[in-house]
Amino acid sequence: MDDWVRLVFDEGFPCETVQRWPGTAWEKRPPRVLQDLSTEPPGPVALQTGQRTSQPRRLDRLRDVHLTWSNFFIAGDRCASIYDDPRTAVAGIVDWPGLSATAGICRGGEGFHVSRSRLQNAGRISGRTMFASSNEPHNWGMWLLYVLPAVVHFTENRHAYDRLFVYADQPNMRAMLRLLGLKAADVVLHDCSRAYSFESVDVFRQPRRDFFVPPEAKAMFAALREKAAGSITVPSAHHIYVGRRRWTVERGGYRPLVNEAELSGRLEAEGYTAIDPECLGPEEQIELFGSERRIVVLGGAGLFNAVFCKPGTRIVDIESNRDHLENHSDILSSMETDYGIILGQVDQTDTAAHNKRWTVDVERAAAAIAGFMG
Repeated sequence: MDDWVRLVFDEGFPCETVQRWPGTAWEKRPPRVLQDLSTEPPGPVALQTGQRTSQPRRLDRLRDVHLTWSNFFIAGDRCASIYDDPRTAVAGIVDWPGLSATAGICRGGEGFHVSRSRLQNAGRISGRTMFASSNEPHNWGMWLLYVLPAVVHFTENRHAYDRLFVYADQPNMRAMLRLLGLKAADVVLHDCSRAYSFESVDVFRQPRRDFFVPPEAKAMFAALREKAAGSITVPSAHHIYVGRRRWTVERGGYRPLVNEAELSGRLEAEGYTAIDPECLGPEEQIELFGSERRIVVLGGAGLFNAVFCKPGTRIVDIESNRDHLENHSDILSSMETDYGIILGQVDQTDTAAHNKRWTVDVERAAAAIAGFMG
């Protein structure tokens, strides 16, 4: 293990807190309709509702630190992440097939180790940098919730920074940067397969992952909605279905809805226009979700576009199972949408450990949607 440094996880990571935002009190409203069409063990679907408090956040300044993977900062042998529990975050990456080598971190005995040579060969970034990446860098939904606020902070405080360090591997991410007026000279694109060394980097941090949309983020999304309003032509239909067929069928993505073509056809017969967010630019996605349409969406990254919805927008979220129900309902409720949830049926014969294929009872789902939408 001569090439490896054993990581220490404690509260002694050197940083300076530049700004703090306290937790926000809010009312978690339950879905107005919850239709359980699943074959899971019977029992009520539990959602935390009522008075809640969001997590506090802070902007921390880290000096003379290395970065490996998407958000693991290393000073000497100490490790920190965008969350307060970096050990759990590191374990999640190291235990995920294929990511340990990309992150340059491995298990050794009961601890975790980072490659010394990887850090020694890190790309140096001098001056003052704003960090914008998430623990799931490829995920559009996490990009909207975690990366976009950091990007906007950079644009609003451009005088305080030399550059923005941002993950923007997908065309829509780069298009969003252009929408916000960023130029190539402003940006260093984050490559998660590389390590970096920062002279000074500002990072938004919080205790753990949270899908509540705080007031300052809601104001940011509303401003983007106003910026995109009327700038493009979008379908005139007032009912849209946001699917995942291109991702799951054409590209072999995870968590496929086996009978999505049947569901899409049924909804189109009821007047819905089917859209695939991956085929739309950010302005089109903002306009579609922000124009008071009635929306049916499959739970996934596309659902996170609800951050652009106006209060009272009527949305039905169709989920494969209960795994992400709490998080997705946090988004929909904190955005003050009028929302309902339908649970489908997971195929228990699927040998995948996670994100198994699933189906939905199309006729029962269509009836529940029609009753909810009015």
